[in-house]
Amino acid sequence: MDVAKVEITTQEIVQSEFPELIEFDLKFNIHGSDYPDSEAPPILTVEELEAAKKRGDELYWLRTSNGERAGYYWTEKQDDCLFLSALIISTEFKNKRIGRQVLFWVDKTAMKYGFSRCALTVSPLNSPAVHLYLS
Repeated sequence: MDVAKVEITTQEIVQSEFPELIEFDLKFNIHGSDYPDSEAPPILTVEELEAAKKRGDELYWLRTSNGERAGYYWTEKQDDCLFLSALIISTEFKNKRIGRQVLFWVDKTAMKYGFSRCALTVSPLNSPAVHLYLS
């Protein structure tokens, strides 16, 4: 069965949207995950997001053609690579090939910055993400 692809654009997340980002992350990454409580990722804070922006990290909303938020992603420039810190997609938009689109954009961004590689970490408990990254 072929999965329908959703057209997605990106929009930079600005400081005034940090509370909305935290709420989105809580809904789809913390509470909406299958992690046991002991394995759940930490809750984002405004201070953490402000520090990320000051470091030059890039945070983007993933938006559908009608402007609906389908998710977000966060990249960090590290010494030798572009690191994908987060990729969160709302339940409604999972399995729509959005993750693949983001990985393509991250790869292109890494090349733009002169990196020869990208990196990420993923919990082995997050089987959909592991499957995406291995594919």
